[in-house]
Amino acid sequence: MYVGALVGYEPLYHDFFESRTGKVFNAWSDYFVDGWFQTADSKKYRVYSELMYVQRSLLNSTRFQYNFSQRYRFSNKLSVTHELYTEPQKRNVGFAGNGSTTYYFGRRNISTTSNTLSFKYSFNDKMNINTRIRHYWSRVRYDQLYDLLDNGKLQTNTADPAQANQNYNIFTVDAVYTWQFAPGSFINVVWKNNSEAFNQVVTDNYFKNFGHTMDVGAINNVSFKIIYFLDYLELKKHFHKVK
Repeated sequence: MYVGALVGYEPLYHDFFESRTGKVFNAWSDYFVDGWFQTADSKKYRVYSELMYVQRSLLNSTRFQYNFSQRYRFSNKLSVTHELYTEPQKRNVGFAGNGSTTYYFGRRNISTTSNTLSFKYSFNDKMNINTRIRHYWSRVRYDQLYDLLDNGKLQTNTADPAQANQNYNIFTVDAVYTWQFAPGSFINVVWKNNSEAFNQVVTDNYFKNFGHTMDVGAINNVSFKIIYFLDYLELKKHFHKVK
């Protein structure tokens, strides 16, 4: 088992990329604290957890980041892993889009959540199947728009901030079958499933977002790949014998 902690400070910085125009944006300074722990990886059940808190100087913005992962190994052949990541931010400031004559910055609340379930099954030491199921959800709700001035500061803009709202979901399934049929040689069969939904109506309910994403038509893709390793020295010996 292990535990860890981190405390840090980042001084005020000038961002030349966020504006998308090369204009400087006088961003923020911040301090942060981070702590984590993990149980023994050799055990059947392993858990990892991490929590970070960030306090920014600009508009008293705050950011949290939480990671949680757990894995259970049923046997030497089968293991299941669940990973949860969430990152809520309050009063964050950044690029919000462009109008007919200007580029907007905005004050916004952001929340990002990623939920992943993975299965790994090994038939033997040369054949296995890995399946990864993931739902990613990011929502951005603006409450104020700004113009970026030439000196890098922000000036209040009276445009409707709701026009910049975003609500994005994606659900993916990745299943990979791998067979090592010879040294350095593999057969891979991959199935990918993808459902994606985007709109500007921000819905805070996680399960409603997930259900809406599942209602969207999915894109399926199946691929087959063979990788065969040729040993040049063995081939050279073979052709030499033939001659």
